[in-house]
Amino acid sequence: MTTLLAITGSYREEGIIDQAVAVAIATAQRAGAEVELVHLRDYPIDFCRNCRECTQTAGTAPGTCIQRDGMEALIQKIERADRYVLARPRRISIP
Repeated sequence: MTTLLAITGSYREEGIIDQAVAVAIATAQRAGAEVELVHLRDYPIDFCRNCRECTQTAGTAPGTCIQRDGMEALIQKIERADRYVLARPRRISIP
């Protein structure tokens, strides 16, 4: 069975991004995929300090971040998934 991880970066609950991802999830589930949805707004992820500690471990396994936040759990979900849906709002710049 295919595992799909859908990650949204929208701050608006049930906004247009969440609605679009819900359609993609429903379609994947109808096709037989196991789906997990992650709203980044629900994950306490600190700003990266660029210390690169997470890249210092040899091998293919992801390294460990020195910060203890929601990123470790998110990385585990990413590692387990076969497919991904990534969605974020578009920034609109007004001149």
